[in-house]
Amino acid sequence: MEKENKFGLRVINMNMSVDAPIIKTTHSKEWVMWGEDNTFPQYLLDLYHNRSITHKQIINRKVKMIAGNGLEKPLNPSKEYMEFFNNINGGMNMDQLAMKITFDLVIFNGISLNPHWNIDNTSLTRLCYIPFDRARQDKNNKLNEDDGLPDYIWISNNWAKIRDNEPEKYVSFNEKWLDEKSQIYYFTNIDQGIKFYPDVEYSPALNFIEAAWEIGNYHNNAIKNGSHSGFILNFATGIVTGN
Repeated sequence: MEKENKFGLRVINMNMSVDAPIIKTTHSKEWVMWGEDNTFPQYLLDLYHNRSITHKQIINRKVKMIAGNGLEKPLNPSKEYMEFFNNINGGMNMDQLAMKITFDLVIFNGISLNPHWNIDNTSLTRLCYIPFDRARQDKNNKLNEDDGLPDYIWISNNWAKIRDNEPEKYVSFNEKWLDEKSQIYYFTNIDQGIKFYPDVEYSPALNFIEAAWEIGNYHNNAIKNGSHSGFILNFATGIVTGN
């Protein structure tokens, strides 16, 4: 962790390590917190966009390998297929949707979508993309248990500022609860022993990504300041003695 003092010097704590995010519930919130301040997914996005070019290139390469050139289309697609593929009411077609959810799968190890049922509950009218970082589990969700009651997902555009982005509660995708026309399909690759939220595949590399970021900042500041000092010796008396 780094901090800046009153002299404008940046102090880096080299003992810092990136710990696994705290996943907890509180009495005052109906959702499960993901990270100490409930913004661990935003931290992962910052790593991707700003911290390490190597990390970003690896993510981009994996996404391209998974998503490829999009869905394989039949030579003579039916009207129903083209309606499904174009997903006109969903804001993007299936190739665009596949690219979006692949990024989420690689970065967060999970995806979320917003399917809408038609009036007679026989099919979906549209499939909308929901960025995975905006979704949180309800603290009363049963996960692998089935007591006949629905699970819920909370969605907020910005979990760091929920006063201005009030979370909304949705039924988790389930054909038993079709009175709720707008639902959330929430999928995660949850590792053994971890509840509610996934563990990202690159979690052992988080410290190395942070280290690359700090080393880059160190060299950048050294170039800007025209020096490359590692430390400063201060003699309280102002007199230097030697042998």
